[in-house]
Amino acid sequence: MKLYNETIRPIIARLDGTRPYLLSSPTNGVESENAKNWCRKVILLVQKSFLKSPREGGIAEYPADEKYGDIHFYNEIDDLWKDSTYQIPRCSSEYGVQSFPRKETMLKWLNETDWSYTSKAMRRRQHHPGGFLAQLSMIFSHFRIPNECRKIINGDCVYLRTKKFMDRFVYLSQFHQAVTYQVQTEHYRRWRGRLTKDSRGNTMCALYWQLNDLWAAPTWSTIDLELSWKPAQYFARRFFAPVILSVAVDENVHLFAMSDLIKPISNVTVVLEVFWFDDFFPVYSFKQEISSIPPQSSTEIPIDEAISDEIRKRNDRYILRGRLLSDNGTQIGYDTVHLPDKLFKIDEVNFGKVWIRELQRKNDMLYKLKLEADKTAPFVYMELAPGLTGWFSDNAFTMTEPKKTLVLSLFKRPERQLIESDITICSLRDCGKANA
Repeated sequence: MKLYNETIRPIIARLDGTRPYLLSSPTNGVESENAKNWCRKVILLVQKSFLKSPREGGIAEYPADEKYGDIHFYNEIDDLWKDSTYQIPRCSSEYGVQSFPRKETMLKWLNETDWSYTSKAMRRRQHHPGGFLAQLSMIFSHFRIPNECRKIINGDCVYLRTKKFMDRFVYLSQFHQAVTYQVQTEHYRRWRGRLTKDSRGNTMCALYWQLNDLWAAPTWSTIDLELSWKPAQYFARRFFAPVILSVAVDENVHLFAMSDLIKPISNVTVVLEVFWFDDFFPVYSFKQEISSIPPQSSTEIPIDEAISDEIRKRNDRYILRGRLLSDNGTQIGYDTVHLPDKLFKIDEVNFGKVWIRELQRKNDMLYKLKLEADKTAPFVYMELAPGLTGWFSDNAFTMTEPKKTLVLSLFKRPERQLIESDITICSLRDCGKANA
């Protein structure tokens, strides 16, 4: 308090009275600011940009109050793929969950013999207290427990010590993180400009922790130490896009159109389709024409009650895909895809296989890929061979159509022309499985 409130705050106020000053994060914001009356408070807010002494002495009685300032949210007990898990704050300035970097990144700093979940070297790189068990608990609450461990009730599953387990677990941890970030971020975006009956909401801030790594270890980042994008980084491009559709399923099915644009979007069509896992043809389809999506808004779109009821009955078996179409039929932004919470209930043989049909060189730094799948494929993921660094125009997606075309942009010029074997592609059916 002596340093940040009594020393630095007056200096900032003297040097630049227009600069906002927050004593801490999280903070209760305006509620923690000192003013004798409301009029005086407004004047000081304008003149000093919050550069005043905190009413609560700088330490709020309840700093996580959803109705004031900002919150931090970390939770490894509740279901992070469920919308109701999350608070409804004014601003969520820090939230996240861990995942592992890709194997090639880790093995630059670990010996091959240490590539197992329980190795001493791996555990030393887990700096999050409780993270070792939390990762297992969270991830296998959504994904299928390995057959080698399913019959073990009390005791140690030796399969966790194997390289084969680690290969698969890295992939699962990354997609667990990606879906968590999507669900939580879209939750905050949906509460823009809306309030609950007890005045929570009007959420205007969502900032996940963190973007990039400083070392090779399980962390909260979406880009690893070697600049490889984790699935969550591709998810972030979609859930932070200026215009998106968002689906949430609880006691009801909720569909929202959200726009960060400063102008309205006129004459659009919202399409929500429902798929089985073994077919590209939707079993249900819902369309709604909207005259306008207001600027900087979150707007709920009513869904046909019969379709909503059917989705809720079989939500553990359906894939939902939402699209936003302009008045000329072209798609606005990305697909939004909602998968079942408990994917372990679905036999993995029902998930599609994906392959590269064609790799076409456009120039030394740019390649065009054509993908194909035999049926709907959750969590398709492509990685470049060691020594290659770049990003795909889309990646870490659920393939709901038999064909898809993408672009690969390399960060640096390769020594030779790329071939198909320089890109690995897999999905939830086979990623990390040696014999898939």
